[in-house]
Amino acid sequence: IDHIDGLLDPADYCRRLREHASEHGYAPYLIVEKILTGDEQLPTIWGVHGTTGYDFMNAVNALFVNARARLRFDRIYRDFAGADEPYEQIVYRAKHDVLRTQLRASLDRVARSFLQLSPCSGYALDTIREALAETIASVPVYRTYATASACSSEDRRTIAAAIALARERSTNADDSIFTAIEEILTISHESFAHAAMTFAQLTPAVAAKGIEDTAFYRFVRLLSLNEVGGDPRRFGSTIDAFHRFNERRAAEHPLGMLATATHDQKRGEDARMRINALSEMPARWRRALRSLRLLDATPASGSVAESPSANDRYALLQTLLATWPAEWTAIPEAESLDAYLRRIERWLIKAVREAKLRTSWIDPDPAYESASVAYLRGLFEPERVGAFAALFLPLACDVASIGMVSSLAQTVLKLTSIGVPDVYQGCELWDLSLVDPDNRNPVDFTVRMRALDEMCNALERGTQQELVGSLLREWRDGRIKLYVLRQLLQMRRQRPDIVHRTYRRLGCGGEPRGRLVAFARGDLLVVLPRLVAPLVHLRADAPHLDIAGAYVNLPRDLPRRYRNVLTGEFVTAREASHGRHITASDLFRTLPVAVLEGCES
Repeated sequence: IDHIDGLLDPADYCRRLREHASEHGYAPYLIVEKILTGDEQLPTIWGVHGTTGYDFMNAVNALFVNARARLRFDRIYRDFAGADEPYEQIVYRAKHDVLRTQLRASLDRVARSFLQLSPCSGYALDTIREALAETIASVPVYRTYATASACSSEDRRTIAAAIALARERSTNADDSIFTAIEEILTISHESFAHAAMTFAQLTPAVAAKGIEDTAFYRFVRLLSLNEVGGDPRRFGSTIDAFHRFNERRAAEHPLGMLATATHDQKRGEDARMRINALSEMPARWRRALRSLRLLDATPASGSVAESPSANDRYALLQTLLATWPAEWTAIPEAESLDAYLRRIERWLIKAVREAKLRTSWIDPDPAYESASVAYLRGLFEPERVGAFAALFLPLACDVASIGMVSSLAQTVLKLTSIGVPDVYQGCELWDLSLVDPDNRNPVDFTVRMRALDEMCNALERGTQQELVGSLLREWRDGRIKLYVLRQLLQMRRQRPDIVHRTYRRLGCGGEPRGRLVAFARGDLLVVLPRLVAPLVHLRADAPHLDIAGAYVNLPRDLPRRYRNVLTGEFVTAREASHGRHITASDLFRTLPVAVLEGCES
């Protein structure tokens, strides 16, 4: 169910849908597109199997962000872009901007419905409208779900928190209007239900347009965090938090969807992994920005005053690193470069318009937009391209190789975690797309089918290990990702029981610490690396992980011998003073991710 929060009464819609299905003799698989904020949970009354997977997408992404670098990135972002406004304030202002422009008519409609109710009868329409805007801008989740028959304790707490914050922010000398609004929103009288529900129906639109389509383009400290359903304040996560997330899914929504890319994403699943790599190299990121600033001091065309804002330049450099084709180890020929820059131009114009600071969709500023495009093009003009390439290309090469390892790990997590994997069309190879319409371009399925045929032929002639080695040496074309996806989908088809197997976290030890994610699904072991920037080295152009000192602890009730689904290699647990374990060097001999099936011999 797309945009379920846009319905007046989502719970009633889900109930009627289930009843209709039951009348026709089947039980539907129901999945909802729902943004969950913080620790928010799906309402159990909906009776659905889970979400479309934004919660999983952001939980996985957080695994590959170095949480220890948050304060350094705060300083880097502030020093380069002058960004010192708290994210909460940015969101608050963005919601107000949306309410004053795009959704003003909707706000007026809700205000007039409140005016007709007894608690608000003594207030002017303008007073009600302003108080409602403050309340909507202060709601901490996308929406509440009170109806004429019920208002949950959780919704009451959410409304009370929003009202308290709105009172604090309001400039109205008479704040009694907020008491009236709270009385209506908690539906203390049946006649209040329609007004309260239309208010709740408006808040998700304000959140989507204010956060996803505005604040995400104003606060750009690390763009990989600015994803639908994400919170840019949450700078990374822990392995323990990821395990808890999966354990809760196993208990509550084991058939929820597992997404890492969608039609509404802000950037492709592999582009995010590249940006995440920057969180592991804050010093190098700072140096790149300083070099860019020096380069900006002598622009090829125009003047510094005509250049895009420092905030927009900060976002632009991240976007170039996220999308630069991995095979481009030098500046390409003019035709290829021009096609690429046209893509980035389309994103850039959309980004500055969505931010609504210097230009917007409603009130475009052609001069600022032209200057932004000229700045992008100017980086690649003959008099500057050499200096720009010197600062950009080495960094682009490194974030691509680091991002590649993280992307393979992300792919494995989607295919082996609790839930139903969702593979967005086109993501079988590297997904370096940007926000729509870039992520909705036609997919070249011929290339993908040809690659699959070649893999099948190679497996008939040789071993999995030989094929993987070849694909890794040519990792830049993305076929290694397609291979991992193929192998794990085949495994799921052959082992449908895996869907219903329990999730069991496995402990890891040795050095470097905190770099392995390991869990068991029955007799299936999944082991992945994270935060690999200091560990990735290219040997014969293939990535190699220097992680030999780490290991995964293996409980004695699990098999001792395994076959790697991805490489065909056999792995046997070792015995040591700290117990039975499998070393990272055994796990990642050929491929930097491992999925192991228990075997008897």
